Amino acid sequence: MRHHHALAVACAVVLASGCGGGQEKLYVSVHWSDTSVNLYTPTTLQPTLNGFDGHEARCGLTSDTLPPGMGLNRDCTISGTPSKAGGYSFNFDVSAEDTEGTVSSSGYINVQGPSAYYLAQSARVGVAVNQAPAFNAGWTNPPVSLNPIWTWSVVSGTLPPGLTLNASTGVVSGAPTTAGTYSASIRGVLQVGASSYAMANASYTQAVSP
Repeated sequence: MRHHHALAVACAVVLASGCGGGQEKLYVSVHWSDTSVNLYTPTTLQPTLNGFDGHEARCGLTSDTLPPGMGLNRDCTISGTPSKAGGYSFNFDVSAEDTEGTVSSSGYINVQGPSAYYLAQSARVGVAVNQAPAFNAGWTNPPVSLNPIWTWSVVSGTLPPGLTLNASTGVVSGAPTTAGTYSASIRGVLQVGASSYAMANASYTQAVSP
């Protein structure tokens, strides 16, 4: 998955008059190194700040298009628990404490939901099978404190006779009773609070020998 980067292009912030009566310009930048985050996962994105010359950076959102559940803080951190997958562009102002003026910039955050798959494997009649779904690289399940609820179901096709799908875990288990090649599509839905995310169907294929 492509990762996007949000940054404030280097611009000038004019300082209030100094001891000599002149003004100094700061050429500042704010960026977040990786703004691809997981759905339903508490996250804090720490900014990289350049050019502030000892002044504290200050950020303020000017367009409210951050992922639902996340916010841009005054210290330029972005934090919260994203509750909806997708890409979000936002605009914000940057300033330096005890200075005059602000600069405007834009950023982007991508919230990725999970995708699951089953590894194809062979089986034999009467021999126990126990296969859990695997997830896309980088995905971690939401913390238990958020009470995530998974619901799994077979939406098309057929599992080998003798095998069943656990509706809470997505695990396919049992002992096949009939030889043959079987294929099924399995859907997983993740719910956290009032929000839910339905994954693309995962294919389960298994060849059962006598």
